[in-house]
Amino acid sequence: MNPNLLNIIHITVFFLLSLTLFWIIIPSKQEFIEYKKARRILGFALMLVALSTALRELFPAHGLRRFLELVSIVIFAHIFTSLNFISFLYLISTSRPLRKVYKKTALISGILLLCLGIAGYIFVEIRSVVKVVMGMIFMVVALYEFTGCIREYDKLSLQRDRMTEEEKEASCPTCLTWMPSMLWATTICAIVMASSFFYKPLGSIHLVLSTLIYTILTIKLLNFIPNHIIETRNKISKIEELEGVASVSMMETTVHALDNTAVQAIQTEKTEDTDIDADQEINKGYMKIKPLVDKWVENEEFMQADITIKEAASQMGTNSNYLSLYMNKYLNTSFSTWLNTLRIEKSKYYLTKPGKLSIEECGIKVGYPNIYNYSRWFKIVTGMSPSEWRKIQ
Repeated sequence: MNPNLLNIIHITVFFLLSLTLFWIIIPSKQEFIEYKKARRILGFALMLVALSTALRELFPAHGLRRFLELVSIVIFAHIFTSLNFISFLYLISTSRPLRKVYKKTALISGILLLCLGIAGYIFVEIRSVVKVVMGMIFMVVALYEFTGCIREYDKLSLQRDRMTEEEKEASCPTCLTWMPSMLWATTICAIVMASSFFYKPLGSIHLVLSTLIYTILTIKLLNFIPNHIIETRNKISKIEELEGVASVSMMETTVHALDNTAVQAIQTEKTEDTDIDADQEINKGYMKIKPLVDKWVENEEFMQADITIKEAASQMGTNSNYLSLYMNKYLNTSFSTWLNTLRIEKSKYYLTKPGKLSIEECGIKVGYPNIYNYSRWFKIVTGMSPSEWRKIQ
């Protein structure tokens, strides 16, 4: 295919993808703030590439300007690739310090590429070496950013694996499972781009590859909200089904928790007096758990990140079945809801504390390493986001 036609298709597609990411409506909810930033960053990156490619098509370089054109291609490719990976970090709601590291890395390496380009323009004899060094810097930075994104996604996946089903509701949605494959695809695209600096025929392959990959990535991003809604509805349906089974399961477990005397009395006599005695036996068992739970709360053990019901029960000196039954019968809630309510109530102290911490820092203090989880649970418990709650205090 004609290279000029490929460039025109590339420019048109990237321009349209950029407009799509910018102007398709995003719900104005706290849980979609990071997603909105991710989409806008990627939209800006796509627009930047479309404009730079369009300028090269309109004003083709000749002679010495060819080297300057190569320098501009490398720098724009570097900016585009870095913005692409930063948008991934926003999508999985990683910590601000890590995003700052990526931004600083992109800035410093961009300045270095610019300085090398100027040096190659001034000193003709080192121009070939400058090309190689610039290509290597571009590839090293891209691989560094790629491995960081993969590591963050794996960390998030590991956190999800350790959660109960209820806790997974508030974590990064499973509709992001496409992310690793897209990270690999965009990185391969960046490597092909860097290789095209040294072997021009790869330029056409890069144009086709990048157009295809970023079209798929844009579709995935646009489908994030519908998939998120469908996933949430499915979870609600499952919860309703589980609630129907829970009462039966609780009764069976309770019968096993009774001592042998109480069980025999229920089975043989079935009198009103015996039923009362059985309830008293159950109540005695639950009342033994209450001081253990109170002590655990008093010591603020609920602020441990990624704590499970099994780990909590072990720390209290009981087992997870008794603890779960205690939560359901006496507190009329699940362990997950109870735990997260305690955390949110404690986080209110940090939100109003003098020398205010950031929203993210408040979440980390009470056991939420991921700001997405913290904001989501805060909204569930209080009906508003942490920032909205802080404003009215």
